[in-house]
Amino acid sequence: MSFLHPIIGQEAICPDGLGRVIAYKDDFPEQWIQVSTYVNNKSRKWGAENVQLVKLGELVKPFSQTR
Repeated sequence: MSFLHPIIGQEAICPDGLGRVIAYKDDFPEQWIQVSTYVNNKSRKWGAENVQLVKLGELVKPFSQTR
């Protein structure tokens, strides 16, 4: 698996939950992505295989209907 290059602040899903990327390192053999979660405010480093990045522009727009 190749290393995914996240953007700082990009949303990501990791084993701790949904959060934002706050750091990453791509110096083989040391490769990790650090995610700070929203709910429990955990900040851990994970291998790229344990992190799913949320694609930019893939966010759901809020429901706004005018009547």
